[in-house]
Amino acid sequence: MPTSTLQTGPVDINSMIQTVIFALTMFAAIYAARWAKRIGSKQNEIDTQLLEAQRQSLEAQTFVELSVSPLRGPDHQMEMIKMDRGNGYVVHTDILIKAIGVYPIYINEYVLVIPSTSTIIVETLGAIVIPSDGYIIQIPTQAYPNKTFDLTVKFEDHLGKKYNSVHHCYFRSENGRWKIESEKKSSL
Repeated sequence: MPTSTLQTGPVDINSMIQTVIFALTMFAAIYAARWAKRIGSKQNEIDTQLLEAQRQSLEAQTFVELSVSPLRGPDHQMEMIKMDRGNGYVVHTDILIKAIGVYPIYINEYVLVIPSTSTIIVETLGAIVIPSDGYIIQIPTQAYPNKTFDLTVKFEDHLGKKYNSVHHCYFRSENGRWKIESEKKSSL
């Protein structure tokens, strides 16, 4: 009958050291792979955030909008207007349109509508650039007794994209100024 015997001989210390070193190397490799995956995921997240920031920055650079306000200061026109039982008001008679953004804006036309009298005034300008100090529109005298009018400005940006900008103007008797409420621009 065969008998098996367990051989107990001298342990080869070199093979034991090699086995331990191999196990430590494998552990380090697995640990390094996990960290590399985490670093790669974080880098992808950072890259995505940078791309979004660049996209937003580009949108901000090409952003165009109009600012519409009553023109104030020593060089603008003002008139004494008789309203409300003969009381006189000093009224701002000009509206200033300014471009917001770094690229030029071209006004194609503007339309003044006085709802109470059904008056419509259309001024076609043919794509004139808004100067840095703004473009001035004189408020029509028909708007004073009615105390309200709407202004629609049709304009385009430097790429030729066309927009509509609508502004509702109300006369405030207590201070003789126009209050302007602007809607968000819309594409044409």
